[in-house]
Amino acid sequence: MLFTPWKEWEKPESPPFWWTANNKVKHHRQEHFADANLKNVLNATAGLLLLLAISYDHVVKVIKPAPMLFLPKEYASVSGNELHIVWSGD
Repeated sequence: MLFTPWKEWEKPESPPFWWTANNKVKHHRQEHFADANLKNVLNATAGLLLLLAISYDHVVKVIKPAPMLFLPKEYASVSGNELHIVWSGD
């Protein structure tokens, strides 16, 4: 599985699709119940993981053991049973 939760931010004024879906479900659940799905939950979780990794880059360097379900290949690499966050912060 490959997640790019913040890809929509490449275009100005464009929120992530999972964010929009969450707001629709939150405010108009009856009309948008189908948007409460696993795809949106996984992308929201991937977005949170990325923000946490960036926010705590001085703390989060290696996650051990590496998660087996979610492997964030765009900003991390797996070496053996370790997940290495690939982030060059300030």
